[in-house]
Parts: sequence; structure tokens; C-alpha cells
Amino acid sequence: MITPSKSTPLENSMIYKMTYIISQDFECISLSELYKKTKKHFDSIDEFIWSIDVLYILDKIDLDDGKGVIRKC
Repeated sequence: MITPSKSTPLENSMIYKMTYIISQDFECISLSELYKKTKKHFDSIDEFIWSIDVLYILDKIDLDDGKGVIRKC
């Protein structure tokens, strides 16, 4: 589900769905606002959070823990 495979098409993988987040036009945005903008592309909030986690690990976004704000790197 995170990566494409024989049973998981590319469009259903987290690797692909991350592009919906990173393609949004924002410099700083709250996590809840970002979810509202992109939720139609995710089957559940779990997929959204997994995508946020992977983007953070890849250093594509940064999280401000005190404010709940996401910034593009």
C-alpha cells in the first residue's frame, strides 16, 4: 500500500498520493487545513498521515510542533 506492487497500482500507493500534498500551493499551512484541501485523494486519514510522515522523512516538509504548522522545505 505504501509502494506500488503487483497487487497495488501506482495510483493507490502512498508514494503517488504524496504528490497531492506536495503539489498544493502553500508555504505554511495547518495540518487540518491541508487535510481539508487534499482529503478527496485519500481513502482515509491514515493514508494522509502516512504521506505526511514520508514527506517529513524525505525532508520535503517540516513540522512546527508548537503550532501544528507544516512548511515546505
